Amino acid sequence: MTDFIRKKSMLSEIPDLLSAKVFGFKDSVEYREMADYERDIPGVVAAAFAKYLCRIHRPELSGQIATKRAVKSCHDMLDNLAASSEAPVRAIVTDEIFENFDCEPAVLEDIKQHLKFHALDAYRQWSGET
Repeated sequence: MTDFIRKKSMLSEIPDLLSAKVFGFKDSVEYREMADYERDIPGVVAAAFAKYLCRIHRPELSGQIATKRAVKSCHDMLDNLAASSEAPVRAIVTDEIFENFDCEPAVLEDIKQHLKFHALDAYRQWSGET
């Protein structure tokens, strides 16, 4: 009989990663709007993260030091998720994060300019941009 070591999926860790590693997300309106049970669902937390990312990219917040730190940590985490070897994690990036970029065109352009290598590649593939 073969013994298998069950490795924890990164997918199940997404809620904790986003709330712990993304500056300001856990204290955000978007996070607080979720019910307690929703905070354990990767797709729901990722969708709230997308809304948070859109909000902090708004021009009226761009000069604030805390916002700059939040933008950097958001894009670092987004790139980390997009670089995952796990297909379900990469699907969360496209299906829950990119799909929830519901913002003004100028804000979306600013988000796209901040995307790092893996996230930018995933965004281009998802959107059909080259």
